[in-house]
Amino acid sequence: MTDHSSVFADVRRGMIPAHIYNDAEIFALEKERLFSRAWVFVAHESEIPHNGDYVVRRVLDDSFIITRDSEGVVRAMFNMCLHRGMQVCRAELGNASNFRCPYHGWTYRNDGRITGLPFHREPTAATRGSPKPGSPCYPHRIWAATTGCCSSVWIRTPSRWPTT
Repeated sequence: MTDHSSVFADVRRGMIPAHIYNDAEIFALEKERLFSRAWVFVAHESEIPHNGDYVVRRVLDDSFIITRDSEGVVRAMFNMCLHRGMQVCRAELGNASNFRCPYHGWTYRNDGRITGLPFHREPTAATRGSPKPGSPCYPHRIWAATTGCCSSVWIRTPSRWPTT
């Protein structure tokens, strides 16, 4: 890794070299030291006023669905099928009670729970260890918070995912 001490010294003096905006090593440091530790604004509640409304947001390399579920609760979940990692929502915004993976048709409610595993009535070698209907699409690993004063939706993705 390159020694960035001179760049950091320039930034502290208020001089930001143009090349740092495209520096892959500095970006890797930002991902590790900034984005993995900070809450990131992803939406405003007014963007999803009705049950079923959603918006899709990207944070670094990850895509998230920010949705108001059928109970009116604001949720954030990975935009990813647990089966093969395909995006389950391809539109940037809309209203849906379910999200379906286009690859094999796994279906998730707008609260993140799996509701359908087509062609899998009994466990097979291919699905052994797969989530069962009612399992979440990683919402427990995304922290979403709405603030009372401004109705902002924030997420935080830790640098190391919990193992439970």
